[in-house]
Amino acid sequence: MIARLERMIITADRVLPVSVENNKFYHQNHFKPSFSIDPTLFSLDDFNKLEATYKSSAENNESNLLSDQFKYRYLLAFADNEVERFIDFYFGIKENEEIFSNYQFIIVGNLALPQSILRSISKNHFDNNFIFIDDYDNAISYLPQVDGYIKEEYSAITSIFYIGALKNNKQVLLPEVVLIPEDFNSLESIHRYNYANNFKEQLEYASTLKFSDNKLLLEYFSKPQGEKLASLYLKTAKEK
Repeated sequence: MIARLERMIITADRVLPVSVENNKFYHQNHFKPSFSIDPTLFSLDDFNKLEATYKSSAENNESNLLSDQFKYRYLLAFADNEVERFIDFYFGIKENEEIFSNYQFIIVGNLALPQSILRSISKNHFDNNFIFIDDYDNAISYLPQVDGYIKEEYSAITSIFYIGALKNNKQVLLPEVVLIPEDFNSLESIHRYNYANNFKEQLEYASTLKFSDNKLLLEYFSKPQGEKLASLYLKTAKEK
């Protein structure tokens, strides 16, 4: 892994750490990066700071989040350019109105949704089930108010929200197609789902699972290889 990352850095046209701003840069300049660095490769000190503190960007969001109307709440965070990923997620649940009446999904990100999707949300009576909050930079702060974090993403291995959720004793739901780093494979608090195979039942089952305090996460950041990869990432970030 280290050798592969080093080769990528040598051959890349430009090296930038993963961030919302850099994603915008790539899209605005029609530039496809030669590679992306796994954003979980931050230092152990940064890991220890991932304690979420709830903050609301708007009063109405806060009242909805704290309502007793919903039995389960899940957080999804989407970068501004990932509207299609929200649409994929929405079409994965929209046929199950009756079961999702008990679920609320906190969607963090400035998503310019097509009118057709907004009409579909209303038609399927999901208006109250989705809360859209344009506060991506502080998305992790909403973790205390939810039962878990759903990572609806097909390309990245993991993210700061993924690690932040586990750090804050929240479940993480990952699509079957997302790879988990080898060190995390045995974490009991990670639940895998597949839209095409009874997604309704899968989410119901995941909601019954309790968080399992597993020390593997901390051990991952304590290993020499993890420390070396973290140093490689941080060094790259400083040289952007």
